[in-house]
Amino acid sequence: MPFYSLGGGIRTLDLEDFDVDDQALCLRHRPDEGTPLKNGPTGERDVSLHPHVAAVGEDYIDGPNRFNVTDEYGRSPLITTRQGRPSLSTLQNWIYRITWPCKVGEPCPHDEDPETCEAANYDQASK
Repeated sequence: MPFYSLGGGIRTLDLEDFDVDDQALCLRHRPDEGTPLKNGPTGERDVSLHPHVAAVGEDYIDGPNRFNVTDEYGRSPLITTRQGRPSLSTLQNWIYRITWPCKVGEPCPHDEDPETCEAANYDQASK
């Protein structure tokens, strides 16, 4: 799945799009409110979550890392920053950082030492 599709879909989610009871995410195309889906209305879908993934979502919502903010359209984003809804580039940087092989216990694909590797710097996460 291309990042734009993944990141764009995550970015569109509002708090109310997380259905706790049904353990699902409801992705909706809202171009007039700054959150279009890559495939427009045909990209709208409900995504069932494994129970442990839904539990992580609930923990995030109830925890200290989600800011209680609204965007410029008065909507409450599911995933937040202090300033509101994260940009696509912010989401991309987060994904790069949490998928670094050396940060998740995998060997470096370039045989670099994580202590001296240029790509292990947060500013160079895409490398």
